[in-house]
Amino acid sequence: HPIPSHPTMCSGKRSRSCNSAAPTPQRKRNRKSHTEAGESDSDVEIVEDVVCLTPRRRSIDGLIPCEICGQRIAFRSYVEHISTHDSSASRAVEQVPCDICGEMVSFADIEAHTATHTAASASSSQPGPNATACAECGALLNPEDMADHMAAHKVHAELVEAELQRSTSDVDITVQLVELARKAGTGLPGNRQSTTTGDAVLVRWSDGHWYHAKVVSTNSDGRLRVSWDPPYQTWTPEDISADSVIPRMDQAREVCNFDVALLFVKKLFAMKALIAKQKQCELELVYHWTREENVAKIVDNNLQTPGSQNSDGSKVELKNGAAYGSGIYAATSMNYGKAFGGGLACAFLCLAIPGHRVIYGKGRNTKIGNHDSLEYGELRVFKSSEQLLPLFFTDTARAPQLYESAREIIKILRVKVLGLSADDAAGADGRFEKGSVVEVWDMAWWWKARVQQVHANGTYDVSWLPPFAKWPWKFGVAASSIRRES
Repeated sequence: HPIPSHPTMCSGKRSRSCNSAAPTPQRKRNRKSHTEAGESDSDVEIVEDVVCLTPRRRSIDGLIPCEICGQRIAFRSYVEHISTHDSSASRAVEQVPCDICGEMVSFADIEAHTATHTAASASSSQPGPNATACAECGALLNPEDMADHMAAHKVHAELVEAELQRSTSDVDITVQLVELARKAGTGLPGNRQSTTTGDAVLVRWSDGHWYHAKVVSTNSDGRLRVSWDPPYQTWTPEDISADSVIPRMDQAREVCNFDVALLFVKKLFAMKALIAKQKQCELELVYHWTREENVAKIVDNNLQTPGSQNSDGSKVELKNGAAYGSGIYAATSMNYGKAFGGGLACAFLCLAIPGHRVIYGKGRNTKIGNHDSLEYGELRVFKSSEQLLPLFFTDTARAPQLYESAREIIKILRVKVLGLSADDAAGADGRFEKGSVVEVWDMAWWWKARVQQVHANGTYDVSWLPPFAKWPWKFGVAASSIRRES
């Protein structure tokens, strides 16, 4: 006979044997025989459902165990049976632990019990006359609540940081990259960007040229009164629009722009497959010299190819020729191209993605052409702005320290974007051990060599491999002129 139905009896997932969707001949005969016996179709369906039950709380004879005494009771009699037990025992079964204090509370009373905690918390958190503002969020808190509140901020920050460390999204990687650059650049003298009385500035005059000056005062209409520096100190002080005045850009500072960094990270993701096929260094550090009046625009817009347009509508002009093709010129040595700085003491230190690089002098390629970059000794030419990310504007004194900070950022990108292990990322930074087989740039060509000595200043002594093994060793090879064997 069919077992009485119960809403929790069927697991909801029928086995292939109990699927009643297909009216097979056998099912039709079973259905006919049951109907003749006076049983309904619904009863027949229930029998099919019962087949797929997992007998966790009831047996095949239709009995279920009492949760208080363990006696097996017919389902229809369960409510009547449970009422025969002592009320305290019944309540014990229904007790649950409070999530706040851990006390065992009747299920029926748990809501009211939890409300007492909420009311007590609200009462104790009301700011009193001695309340102070949280330095993190500004909330007014009583002195006795401040320690717990700050501990909550710390836990939240740790959770956010942990999630950020695990993330491989381009935005989260960019957040980490920018944060590392800003920490490394903390305390650099050029970080202050506001202009106040007495500051040295650059002023764009009516002839379109930039002149050195000092801020004398700020007018009520926002214009700045400036006096001129030598050799124009005899010029009459003038009131200049704030748009035509920028702070002097002759001091080291951090310049990592989030929007520029995001485009760089996306470009690195796009070139990931190409980089995986190459044995050359997938990321490198380069320097770019420019005149002082261009610094602010580069910080805001990144280095641009000639003909590009900045966010303010100005056009990037070709100033110094394009001997190796149209692109952005930089170098792996800070001393290279210093004359293009017009006497400025600082240059941009940038991350760079070489991509598909052509070596000047190999084959017939003498210009960048359709390649992503061109290499000619220390010189580099890059095809697009997204291949470069200015991190710091540095002088020679601070360059070594900031260079090391930039290398740490490269390691993060190698792990997060290129998928290298932490050990591989640390070992792929272009530094070579004694005995390493490498290629050295000399006489406009890459020659196979072996590292014989590694110096503390980052240079190498190398010997040449056959068929040029008899050539004299080359001493003091710069790190920028040595690479992994291709």
